[in-house]
Amino acid sequence: MDAIALFDPINSGEKLKSTARDLGFKVIAIYSRPLTVYEMQFHVTEDSLREDCDEVIFSDNPEIILEKLRAVRFKIKAAIPGIDSGVELADTIAHALKLPGNQYDLSAARRDKGKMRQFLKRSGFSCPDFAICNTEKKVAAFVSKHKFPLVIKTPKGAATSHVYVCETKKAVLEGFKKIQGKENFFGETATTTVIETFIGGDEYIVNTFGDGEKVHATDLWVYEKLQTESFKNIYYNVISIPLTDRKTQSIKRIGVELAEAFGIKRGPAHIELKNDPVRGPMMIELASRLCGAKLPEFIQKYTNFDPYRSTIKVFTKGTISLPDPIVSEKHCAVAFCPLFKKGTVKEISGIEEIQKLDSYESHNLNIKIGDILTPSTYVSTTPLFVFMANSNRKKLLKDLESAHELFQVNV
Repeated sequence: MDAIALFDPINSGEKLKSTARDLGFKVIAIYSRPLTVYEMQFHVTEDSLREDCDEVIFSDNPEIILEKLRAVRFKIKAAIPGIDSGVELADTIAHALKLPGNQYDLSAARRDKGKMRQFLKRSGFSCPDFAICNTEKKVAAFVSKHKFPLVIKTPKGAATSHVYVCETKKAVLEGFKKIQGKENFFGETATTTVIETFIGGDEYIVNTFGDGEKVHATDLWVYEKLQTESFKNIYYNVISIPLTDRKTQSIKRIGVELAEAFGIKRGPAHIELKNDPVRGPMMIELASRLCGAKLPEFIQKYTNFDPYRSTIKVFTKGTISLPDPIVSEKHCAVAFCPLFKKGTVKEISGIEEIQKLDSYESHNLNIKIGDILTPSTYVSTTPLFVFMANSNRKKLLKDLESAHELFQVNV
């Protein structure tokens, strides 16, 4: 019996489990992080991690994983990551088992943001000045040669956790102390810290898919973010952009070029870029996995492209055909509803009204009465996500703002 090995199939990657089963495969889930990390960052339980699985392995050790995979009664046909923490492990296992995958010598560059920057610069793409530091002295040296704002970040994080936009040397050094030697979003200890000059302009997502021969742009999105006194770069909205939008063709093109340069010839890639007003489109980061925030579910539901089935097929068969063109029936968005208050939650209101909005699809509410609420910073601290879709873009944008206005929490 054939099986698919899925590495950290959480968040958007979760649906890979049921899709693999629908396609007739057994499912082996490999979870590389402690259960407490999944519970805190993704609000899941051990029972939900085991759903739709025939075998479950808890390990981040490639040798142990290989030993266990070779011992199962199934034939492994593919090794696929669900989220960032599974990317390098999936690449390693695919390489060891000689399964269809992506360029193995670039695996670390697709995961570590310092190595990502190094490869970006070597490849001739527009790149901010940066340094990989492990001491305050190195950080201070970079600060002395560059203008503010500066960005300091953990090399293998996610969801803007441990990413600090700084206006002063003091803030940069405080950010360094919060990152260096500390656990990131996935509970991994950071041995280095990346500091770089700030990239301005609007921020976009280009999601691509490699069919084994050619890379295609499958969907585009624009971020809207908030800046507060205590924390900058807070997600507020993410809104789809038609692939035919003339203003973003250069963004789409560079997204495809970046996926190709980083050796992602099979499966999904998630590229975040900013259109800097002086330097033009510049990559913030890249990941060789499905986009987060369950955005692939919108693509599956409202376009003629199924990212889940396509991911399973390309990693089992090596090559597949994609629809051309990819056509969308609706405009889509996610409202990230942060709160900037603290205390014990006494009352939550507005959810029923949000559900009545024309564009409403679903929501994730991550707080309940009696919880201790802290001000939102990165994604996992956002109490409510509202998923929306509408064939009328103006109506979608209006409902998006209504969702923010309607959601209220008393503490």
